[in-house]
Amino acid sequence: MKVILLAACVLWICVGSAFGIKCYVGGSLNYQLTDCSSSVTQCAKITTSGVAVRSCNVPTVTGAAATSNACTEVNLGLKIETCVCSTDACNGAATSYVSRMLAVILTALTARAVM
Repeated sequence: MKVILLAACVLWICVGSAFGIKCYVGGSLNYQLTDCSSSVTQCAKITTSGVAVRSCNVPTVTGAAATSNACTEVNLGLKIETCVCSTDACNGAATSYVSRMLAVILTALTARAVM
């Protein structure tokens, strides 16, 4: 039974990574988790005046988009913050990080209890 549970967890992790990155796409109040195309390796969130736009992102050669998990800020009379990251659903609201971490902790506790 323990071996089957461990194999199922490994398979679940592998299957999730085989389909490419998932990013939130849309505006501040209306965004949803989307499977990005296979060429996309990053998610992006651009915020200005309290309004955020989330999208899939193809890295560029230079700038913040070339670096995973980085934010840059430009002030052209209007502050614009651009953040890119390279893990599933990393461009969501802070609550998505909490729910993902909770899922990992519950999975670990379940596996430990079974073993």
